[in-house]
Amino acid sequence: MKKKRKPNIKQDRVRELIGFSLILFGIYLFTGLISYSSKDSHLWYQDWPRQNWAGPTGDVLGAILVTAFGYAAFFFPISLVLWGWFVFRKRNVLRLLWNSLLAAAVLCWIMAIVGLLRIPYYMEHLPAAGSWGLFLTDLLSNAFGNIGRWIFLF
Repeated sequence: MKKKRKPNIKQDRVRELIGFSLILFGIYLFTGLISYSSKDSHLWYQDWPRQNWAGPTGDVLGAILVTAFGYAAFFFPISLVLWGWFVFRKRNVLRLLWNSLLAAAVLCWIMAIVGLLRIPYYMEHLPAAGSWGLFLTDLLSNAFGNIGRWIFLF
């Protein structure tokens, strides 16, 4: 006869709290990214009203993510919300880990293509691929040459 396992309420509550916190942080980060503005100084203190809805922390985090990853920065809050939901609902996180890694690899490929095309970010002198996309583009250019990088990506 199989023994029934007694549910550990404390462990379940901790897991739900971690999942809920990840969801809230993902929404907060998404808010900081969506209201990212070049008019803000992206420092902790500034003399004029901040354009970013997430305040100084969201502004600084948004500036770091947009500078580093360009449009791919929106992958981070979306994945945080998904991870939070999976943890909150006690789902299998191994499958989500595999899907997250696959999505990150596809995003790197897209960032390299956008870096090759030199598409600008919608409001600033920042590249849409971010610094990481430009790094990947330069890496491919140095390894395979100008024609080889196009062949490698397609």
